[in-house]
Amino acid sequence: MDKVYIVTSGYYSDYSIERVFLDKEKAEKYVSVSHRNDLSVEEYDITDLNVELENIKNVKEITYQCEIRTGKEIDISFDDINSIDFEISTYVYEYYYNNNELTLSLTRQLRENETENQATERIMKIAQDISAEIRYELSNGANIDEINKMLEVKFNDEK
Repeated sequence: MDKVYIVTSGYYSDYSIERVFLDKEKAEKYVSVSHRNDLSVEEYDITDLNVELENIKNVKEITYQCEIRTGKEIDISFDDINSIDFEISTYVYEYYYNNNELTLSLTRQLRENETENQATERIMKIAQDISAEIRYELSNGANIDEINKMLEVKFNDEK
């Protein structure tokens, strides 16, 4: 896949783009000859090379968060996105500790003709199943890396 290499500067509110390169070596050379210590090179895929404009559409995604140990729902939200940013076959998942809660967050694009209620039921069931697997693995002494590997394999197998 083709890429661009963006030289950026600053941090937070001072963050800005300085230059854009098609060649990584040129971007790195630009940074190395600069006398500034706040420059860095970021790598991005060029998206529009393989995308036909007529195939881009607005879609809806669902994000569901629950506490893994209890299954208690923390949040559910729906957002409008465009289809170029998110594949329908992709789940975005993460879990993290927050205020002594172990939280699972799942995000997925709604299927065509799927209602919000149907999407909610589907993602809640998936979250319950995954939470049960994580609880089981944790009770058997699994560490965070092992659980991440389990989830990575699980979600890659579902594509």
